[in-house]
Amino acid sequence: MMAMSESRRPHTRSPWREAFELIATRPTGGSESSCELTRNAKGHVQVSVTARAGTAALSGAEAQAEFDRLCALYPYPTNGSHE
Repeated sequence: MMAMSESRRPHTRSPWREAFELIATRPTGGSESSCELTRNAKGHVQVSVTARAGTAALSGAEAQAEFDRLCALYPYPTNGSHE
């Protein structure tokens, strides 16, 4: 008869647990920024900028600079035209 410690299999980690731990501990997108341009029903360009930098101040400055650049390319029509 085998001793109790000899009959136990070594503990192995589940692949699901390993996958969960990798997902839970991976860094977030962090520096991924994005920009979206759409036209509304009136034909006006709508700008959406998401900036992710190291600090809120850097993110805000980056988003503002990109927003201003895009608004200069696609100005909001003030005379009712769709240009």
